[in-house]
Amino acid sequence: MAADTAKAWRVSAADGAEAVVAAMRALPRTEGVQHNGCRALEDLAHRDAANQAAIARAGGIEAVVAAMRALPRAEKVQQHGCAALRNLAASRAAHQA
Repeated sequence: MAADTAKAWRVSAADGAEAVVAAMRALPRTEGVQHNGCRALEDLAHRDAANQAAIARAGGIEAVVAAMRALPRAEKVQQHGCAALRNLAASRAAHQA
């Protein structure tokens, strides 16, 4: 039962990452969408290598960077964008020194 729950979470997290990235791409200058998108990716990426990979495959890294570039004065976009990138890099062995 626990394995089924974990598998369902992985599927929903992967689909969630794709949906978040699609919304961020569709509304690149809408601060609320970008803020909440960065925050969602930040949460999904927190200490979860499978989610980090799903986010990367969905184009989440590029979406976060694009949001931060498009809205440089939006404090929450910058805050959660940095946190999302931190979480995406934190557990990836390829990015460790």
